[in-house]
Amino acid sequence: MTDSPLICLACIVGNEAEVIERFIRAFRPAVDSAVFVIAIGAQEQDLSDEVIRTVCRELDLPHQILTYTNDPQAKDWPHVDSFCRARELSWTTARATGAQYLMWADCDDMLEEGAVEALRTAAAEATTDIYLCPYNVRGEVEIGRAHVCTPVTPTISYAV
Repeated sequence: MTDSPLICLACIVGNEAEVIERFIRAFRPAVDSAVFVIAIGAQEQDLSDEVIRTVCRELDLPHQILTYTNDPQAKDWPHVDSFCRARELSWTTARATGAQYLMWADCDDMLEEGAVEALRTAAAEATTDIYLCPYNVRGEVEIGRAHVCTPVTPTISYAV
């Protein structure tokens, strides 16, 4: 057996201090490590990185926090200039952990009941290379819009 994580969570984080703790606690049982890429454009950074560090330490979740910076011509934009490049930074860093599976989620996502067990079972069985988790949009919640990841089913499979 190796020390590599089975599932690594890779996500882009904006100024998410109000929801990031809930997010990490919801996904911790499903993942073995996490990569957080802070991507906020020219906005002033909130305390998201401090919350991430504190909660990940408490939950014994190995993690990395990186910062995506806009290109020079977009340095003053109040938003991220390329979600694609920010996402790629998270995926590249997560791949380097040696995890067998990478998981993408947004900070306002939550797992539906049974999803953790389904994800863990699917990853442990390793019968397919890619699993898709459909979204159920629940509408408005306390802070923003929440999306719920339903229990996983092997939707797409690629032969290696």
